[in-house]
Amino acid sequence: MCAKGGFNLTKFVRNSREVIMSVPPEDRAKEIKGLDLSIDKLPIKGALDVHWCIESDAFKFRIE
Repeated sequence: MCAKGGFNLTKFVRNSREVIMSVPPEDRAKEIKGLDLSIDKLPIKGALDVHWCIESDAFKFRIE
C-alpha cells in the first residue's frame, strides 16, 4: 500500500521473523540485515532512553 502511494519504507524492523523475511534485505534496519533470522536473537532498539526488545516485544528502560 505504501509503495503504491509513493512512500518507500526503509530501515524496517518488526518483532515477527516471518514479516522481516518478507521485506527485502536492503529495506531492513541495519541491525537486522546481517542476522540469520532462523537462529540469531533479534536486537534491542532504543530511542530517548526507552529500549524496545524486539524479541519479547517489550519496552525496557536503562538507567545509568
